[in-house]
Amino acid sequence: MNQVLVDKFAELSGYTRKAVEAKIDTGVWIEGVQYCRAPDRRIVINIEKVEAWQRGELTLPVATSQAKRR
Repeated sequence: MNQVLVDKFAELSGYTRKAVEAKIDTGVWIEGVQYCRAPDRRIVINIEKVEAWQRGELTLPVATSQAKRR
């Protein structure tokens, strides 16, 4: 299983629930990439994408960075 709820992710990863929520709230993790919301609005973490983020393999698209400069 590649996707888990926040509490299970916290158990597996060592991140606290509060740390996970902070990454989501501050935009460090991107909805639709590292996490998504299920139809019941619960947050589901994509373990594979978080691991890629940890390795520095996922960054914001260049177009987004350029748009902020305008």
